[in-house]
Amino acid sequence: DYDGGEGVDDMRMQVVTALSHLEGWTAEDFENAFSGAGHNPGALNEDEKLLLKKISTRRNQKMPLPVQGNFPDWMEPHLVRRFEDDLMDQALAVAASFDAASPLALAAVKSVVAASDPDMATANALSETEFAELWFSEDHREAEAAFAEKRSPAFKGK
Repeated sequence: DYDGGEGVDDMRMQVVTALSHLEGWTAEDFENAFSGAGHNPGALNEDEKLLLKKISTRRNQKMPLPVQGNFPDWMEPHLVRRFEDDLMDQALAVAASFDAASPLALAAVKSVVAASDPDMATANALSETEFAELWFSEDHREAEAAFAEKRSPAFKGK
């Protein structure tokens, strides 16, 4: 519920919310950036400042692990059992490793995981299809060449 009243521009507050949640901006960051100087947007009005305070308070509340990690609820007990108290640190490390992965492989994994929630048989069949398609991709040939040449691969998503 982000209804701040008549003094709040919805699109502007979407930007403010994104900067607050995704970039961790503080009230001071907003004061500096929303100064109206040069090309900067105008300062936050009182309604927007109040709404920002509500958003910041909610951001600091402890969210359930599936919300923090953006994974399905059914995975929580398995991940907690595997990683224990280090779950979020491990998840962030894995997510950081995705930057170096093939975009095709990541897309395949994502589709298989999405299919596994309701039906594992469908997910298994899909994983075989995805693997076969990946095997003949340019990215797979690049991965093999990079491994043989002991260098990092340069994936193209093809």
